[in-house]
Amino acid sequence: MSQRVLLRTGAGPHRRLLLWTIALHAFLIPAFAQIGQTYPSRVITIAGDCEAELRPAKAVVSGGIAVSALKPSSAADQLDKQMKLIREYVQQNRGKLTELERVRMIHTEGSVNGQPRDPSFQLAQRIRAEFPADAPIDSILEHLMELGLDRFGDNMSAAESRQSIVVIRYEIENFDERLKEIRDRCTTEAWKRWCVSAVAQSLSCKAGDLPESLQLQSLILRSTEKVMRGEGPTDYYRISISTYQSGQQTSPPELLGNLPLHLVGNIVLNNSEPERK
Repeated sequence: MSQRVLLRTGAGPHRRLLLWTIALHAFLIPAFAQIGQTYPSRVITIAGDCEAELRPAKAVVSGGIAVSALKPSSAADQLDKQMKLIREYVQQNRGKLTELERVRMIHTEGSVNGQPRDPSFQLAQRIRAEFPADAPIDSILEHLMELGLDRFGDNMSAAESRQSIVVIRYEIENFDERLKEIRDRCTTEAWKRWCVSAVAQSLSCKAGDLPESLQLQSLILRSTEKVMRGEGPTDYYRISISTYQSGQQTSPPELLGNLPLHLVGNIVLNNSEPERK
């Protein structure tokens, strides 16, 4: 462990600034602490490394089932029969089915021998089926297609359309709770590193637990590898939390494969305490 201490004294007898920089184990950046002391209290700013891993918990199939008939009632009867089979199959495979919009359309197909064809009525049911991330998703998808799944993606694009459609996405379950766990763990680790350092003389350290006055200033994490996205180029997934940006919300990652997401970065904390006597 290495350390550098810099002391500067202000003009008045009650104002002085003490800067302590403590280099702990190197990871991304050295952990360090700055102490700004103004009578009768002082503020400690602590920065430390933060490392985390997020694993997908569920595989999500987004798409729909479309049927055609001359009459709306006939299309509805056919769709209801197919949806019954799909509900039963999803349940048998430990899945959760969410039935979303049911869209009604009229489909025209030009003319035959100069005579216009009778338009057919189309009925499409948008669905979202969730399964455990370790489920045999290829065989599940194949069977869903046999049962009538013929629209894919959130916009229910037809399979014959000339475009690449992402059919399966992997999601992090309870993302906000996982993010809070990462924040709490990195806060505790940074505080403990500060307290066990050779020059730490914080009164709050002697109490043992995290002080109530300890506040998060920022948490910045980035994935170690670039992540594929359904649209656009591959890019790093980033998490940025700051007390200076109110109302911000971190969006959970949408992963195209069942792979863990490794995150590295740093955390900055502030703590206020009375001046030692």
